[in-house]
Amino acid sequence: MINPFLGKRVTAISVFEPWLEPGPVPKLPLFGAIAFEFEDVALFFRSPLRYQFGNPKRIPKQAPSKSCLPIRCDLEQLAWHKGLLTELGMARRLSGWAVIQAAPLEMSYPALARLLDAELVSYCFLSRQRFELCFAGCESVLVTYREDLDGALQVAPAAWMHTIHEVVIHGPEYAFGWLHDQARYPIHADGRHWSDNDAFIREKLWLAGRRGGSPSAAATARIRQRAWRLKANQHPHLAVRLRAICYPVRLA
Repeated sequence: MINPFLGKRVTAISVFEPWLEPGPVPKLPLFGAIAFEFEDVALFFRSPLRYQFGNPKRIPKQAPSKSCLPIRCDLEQLAWHKGLLTELGMARRLSGWAVIQAAPLEMSYPALARLLDAELVSYCFLSRQRFELCFAGCESVLVTYREDLDGALQVAPAAWMHTIHEVVIHGPEYAFGWLHDQARYPIHADGRHWSDNDAFIREKLWLAGRRGGSPSAAATARIRQRAWRLKANQHPHLAVRLRAICYPVRLA
C-alpha cells in the first residue's frame, strides 16, 4: 500500500477551537482539532470528547474514559475536513478554522510554524492517547489527547506538557468557556426561550424580586442550578464534558 504522507511536505496547518486565555499571555498549543495538510490530503485529528457525538441520543451517561477513547485520527481529502466540525450541532457556535502562518508572520505557535514546508519522515501511534509526527530537520511533535483539559489535543514537542490545578472560567470565549452563563447555548423552559443561562437567571431573579423583595442566596442558587440542569439536559454533549472535569472550578 502506498503511504500518502511520507516524503511529502506540509503545505498548511489548520486548527479549530484553540485554547484561549485572557491577557497578553503566549498561546498554548491546545486545540479541539488540528489538520496537517499536504498536497492533496490532510492528516486530521479531533478531540473524541468534544466531537465524537453527532447524535445526542448516542451520548453515554458516563464520561468517556482514557481506556476507551483514543485520539480520532483520519485521512481525509483536503477540501473535506474543514466542513466537518461546523456541521455538528455542538460546534455551530464556534468560529471556523484558523491557519497557522509561517514565522515571523505568526509567532503564536512557533513550534507549529516551523513545520510548514517540512518533510514528513515518519509517524505512528505511541499509545491510544499519543501520536508522534517526525519531520526532517525539525523536532518531533506529539499529538496528545488531554481529557483533563476539556478533551483538548496538545500538539507540542515531547518535553512540553501543560498543567493546571483548577479550572478558571474567565468568559465564554476562553478555555472552558462553555461553562460560563453567557455562553451561547439556548435553553427552553416554561414555554419560553432564552439565549443563554445568564438571560434565564436574570429574568427569574427579577421576577422573584417583584414578588417578594431581593431573592435570598438559597433562592438564587436554586435558580442557577435549574439553569444548569436545563442547559445540560438540552445540550447533552456539554453534560459529557462536565463529567470529565477533574479539577476544582471557579469563576474569575
